[in-house]
Amino acid sequence: MGIHKLLHYTLDENKMPVPCDDPMEWSIWYHFADKHVAKDWVGPVMVSTVFLGLDFGFGLWETNVLGGRMDRYQARSDGRLAEALKMHERILELVKLAEEVIREL
Repeated sequence: MGIHKLLHYTLDENKMPVPCDDPMEWSIWYHFADKHVAKDWVGPVMVSTVFLGLDFGFGLWETNVLGGRMDRYQARSDGRLAEALKMHERILELVKLAEEVIREL
């Protein structure tokens, strides 16, 4: 059984993941980089998608819901920005639906 090597990634100018072999370089990039790729509000509920920068083996992009019926819901995707943005939009639609159902109760 091998040990999974944690891989560091930065984003290029097109928000595409780029492997980074130097942990110090990555750390500096991560500290200063804007890792948000999408953020939307449905009333007081925020849906936020960010680039994680580390390959944990289950996705480089993470979408979180903060507040409302789906508070703390989280999903991850790997690979391309386009996939992460689609995930963000799907979750945003679910949040809108959940909040609409609550208003109707």
